[in-house]
Order: sequence, then C-alpha cells, then structure tokens
Amino acid sequence: MTNPKQTIWQLVQRCARELTKNGMTPFTRGDLVRCVQRANPSYGANAINPIIQGVTDNLQGGAPGAVGKNILHSVGRGLFVLKGGSVGAGQVAAAATGRRVRTRDHRITVDQARAARAAFELNEPRDLFYRAATELVELALKKATSLTLAEALSVLLQTWNREYYRYRRFDGGHFAEIENLLANHRDIVGRYREAAIQQLSDKDRPTVVSLFEAFEAVLGPVGAAKALHLLAPRFFALWDRRIAKEYGLGLGRVGSNGKRYWQFMWITRSQCLDLAGKLPDNPLKAVDEYNYGKYSKHFQLP
Repeated sequence: MTNPKQTIWQLVQRCARELTKNGMTPFTRGDLVRCVQRANPSYGANAINPIIQGVTDNLQGGAPGAVGKNILHSVGRGLFVLKGGSVGAGQVAAAATGRRVRTRDHRITVDQARAARAAFELNEPRDLFYRAATELVELALKKATSLTLAEALSVLLQTWNREYYRYRRFDGGHFAEIENLLANHRDIVGRYREAAIQQLSDKDRPTVVSLFEAFEAVLGPVGAAKALHLLAPRFFALWDRRIAKEYGLGLGRVGSNGKRYWQFMWITRSQCLDLAGKLPDNPLKAVDEYNYGKYSKHFQLP
C-alpha cells in the first residue's frame, strides 16, 4: 500500500532497516529502489537514486534533503549497509544469530578471483572431480546414464563429503533417505536448476531456508550445500565449516543452519553481482575457489 506521507528518504531508511533486520546485507542500490517502489510505486528510480546517494555518508553529491548523510554507508560499488552498522558478513551474522561477531569486508575483486583460479589449478586436482561431478548430475537429470540422480549424488557425496561419513554409515537406509529427499523436492530444485544467484531476492528466503534445512537433515550442513550446488550450480553457494566461520556464520547443530545459509547466499549474491561479466566462467564457482583457497586451504592469495 502506498503511503503518500512518507518521503523518499524516509522510505529509503525504512527499507534499509527492513533489509538489515531480514539479514539481507550488504544490500544493493537495486534492493533499495525495489523496496521503495513497493511502498510507493509513484517514486521513480531517477528520483530515488539521488536520495540514496545523498543519504550515504561516504559518497559525494546526491540529494540528502532534510536528513543529511546520516542513513547509509557504502561498502563497495553499489553495496550499502546502515550507517554505523557492521560491514559485510559481520552485519549479516549479527542479524542471523543475535551474536556480536568479528566483522570483515568480503568483497572479492577480479584480480583476487583470477589469483584464486591460478592457485586452485596449481594446487588442487579437485577441479577435474568438480567437472566430472557436475556432468554426471547433468547426465542423470537427462536420463542419459544408467545411474539415477540419487545414485549419482551418492557416489559424489561419498567422495566430496567424506568427512561427514567418517562416523556415519552410508547404508541402504541412508540411500533411501537421499532418494526420498530428491523426490520430495524435485520441483523446487528444478526451478532453480537454470537460475543464477544474481537473481536471488528476498522472495526466495522461505524456500531457500526450508530447502536447505531439508537437505541438511539428511546430508549435514556441508553436504547439503554441496548437493544443492550440484543440482543448481549457478544458484546455490558452496561452503564448509572453515568458510562459514570466516564469514561470521559458524555452523551450529544440524537443523539450525538454514538462516545462516541464507545469509551466506546473500553475501555471495553481492560478490557475484560485482564479478558478473568480468570473468569468463560462472562467478559463483570463482567465489567458491577464492573461499576454498583463502580459508579452507590457506593459499597465499591477495
């Protein structure tokens, strides 16, 4: 419903607070514009953008109006947080868990992504496995192999998620759980199969959280992300325990990590938006290579 009594700067402030409360931070200029227009469609982007510029404390120019540069703080090109709030992952984690955490700016530059790719190719044979894994899942989905999708994922997870199975049996009962998991969520996963994480919006939050929690219950928090990524390799982000910790989203008990994964997805979305079109490959894969090299393997990266 429109509210003619609220000025653009008031709506920008309200939207920034709502996005932060929902863990969608850092948020983009587009996120703010869309939110303001949902509240009052009569405000055009050409009117909203100067206000966003004008209420951001570390950007020059714009049209601040009566409030001055006291609402937003820019943390990267087209990325914002509330002024006085934590930057990047720390802000997200605080919204997700209510804890005070170390803050860090997790922007990834093109040069950093390229350095991570070079280090990854030099140090890790895993890319061959990754390409084989994604192709096997593709073949299973197209029924171009004798393996079912559940069988393909089971083979891959026993290799790629072997830490999870050190103390758990991969028996007939567990395989049946994977079959049921895929059957119950086939339609939802199918919707995301060709999607890109750059398309992620706040409307996806309930679905992503619920879907992750269902996969987590069967495969654990790391295996859930890996399975979802193989099923939709341009949409679902990869993490492990070290990566999640570095992003201020340390993993909890099984069943408690859905909101954390959503926050991680939202951060990754911002990273991919910044890298999209600047790299020849899937920007989500580039982000994973950087996180894996930097935090999981401690390669010397810029």
